[in-house]
Parts: sequence; structure tokens; C-alpha cells
Amino acid sequence: MLRALLFDLDGTLIDSAEDIAISAQRGFEEVGVVGVSREEVRAHLGLSLADLYRALCPDGDAARRERFIQAYRRHYAEHGTEHTSVYPGVEETLRALSHLRLGVATTKLTAVAEQVLAKMGLREHFQHVQGTDGFPPKPHPEVVRRALAALGSPAESAALVGDTDRDVLAARAAGVRAAAVTYGGWSRQRLAALAPDVLLDRFSDLVYWVGSNEGVPGVGGLGAGRGAGGGGAGFSTLMR
Repeated sequence: MLRALLFDLDGTLIDSAEDIAISAQRGFEEVGVVGVSREEVRAHLGLSLADLYRALCPDGDAARRERFIQAYRRHYAEHGTEHTSVYPGVEETLRALSHLRLGVATTKLTAVAEQVLAKMGLREHFQHVQGTDGFPPKPHPEVVRRALAALGSPAESAALVGDTDRDVLAARAAGVRAAAVTYGGWSRQRLAALAPDVLLDRFSDLVYWVGSNEGVPGVGGLGAGRGAGGGGAGFSTLMR
């Protein structure tokens, strides 16, 4: 039975791809790496900044990589939510699931995640926000483990909701269930190949999956059988 839910931030709760791509582009330009497109950055969403640099500029220059990271963070701190929006159904669904312990487990630094959540009006929904502060990012399970410890929740009664392979793999490594949203960084087909516990076409479908795990369909008040956008619940359970 589920007692706690952890959420990835970018691509799961918020559509922040454009702001991330712009900040990365500015960061690369500042350290003299020209020609990196926003589309190239978007194709690597979910990576840590260090891994993003390695993917798009594999020069092995650690000092330059660090300058890129700092340049990105400066730009993102000033402009990071200018083009960002909350995905449809997120606020209503979080309210419907408020009987559970809710937390965020993100590759962002904790301070940055706190700031973004506050700006987007989501911070109040979470008992804990756990960023990746000086330890390996997902798919390493440490961010999940720390979030669970802060919430006082055992892994066997928790799930991680995310949008990429890193979230699914981190969930598995931490011993929690993996719920994958299909509207973020990865397509439904790519996510299905990873066999998460459930695929969610809309964030509001999470209510019905949680209800099916609690034996209470439609738990939380969104109404059985209908998503926030209307129509039947669009989730696929691949494994238990």
C-alpha cells in the first residue's frame, strides 16, 4: 500500500525545458562553446549539468566544465522560470493526494528546487524537497533514499514519479515503485521498454493508480474514471 510519493521536478511537475535549454546555451556560449542548439540540450534533459557538458562538449576540461556549470546557474537563477509552466492537472492532483506524504527528488540543487517550486506556486504541497547536493545524481538512488528518510517513509510503501530512464532506474535501485509520465522528456514507447510499474499519460491519472494500490478507486476527490482533462483514466499498469 502506498504511503508516500516522490516526484521528479523538470518534465514531471513543470514544463521547464525551454528555460533549461536557454540557460545551457548561454552557459556554453560564455565558456566559448559555440553552436550548441536548444534542441540538442532538450535531447539530454534530465542529465546533471556536469553530464550535460560531457554529452555536448566531451573535451575532458574539468575547469571549463565547472565554469559552464556556474554560468548556467547564474543565468538560470535570474531567468529560470520565464518560460516555465506547471503541467495540467498537477495542482489539483497534489491536493487530491494530500493524505499521502509527498516529496520532491530532483537533480537540481535543493535551494534551486525550493526557489522554483515557490515561484510556480507548488511548494506548499510537499513535506520535503530533496535536491542533489554533492552526491551522485539519478540514476543513483541517493536522492530517493534521502527524501524517504526525511519523510520517514519505508521504500516498500513509496513510489517515484518521473519522466526519464534515470527516474525509473533510480526508483528500482532504491526499492520503490516507478511511475513514468509520458508527456515529459521521454516518449511512451521508450519508457515502456523500461517496464516501470505504471505509465501515466496525464498527471491526474496518478490518482487512479494510487487508488488502485489502496483499493479505493478515484481516491482524493477527482472522481472515479475521469482525469482532470476529461475522459477515462489513461494509465497502463505494466507490472506489480
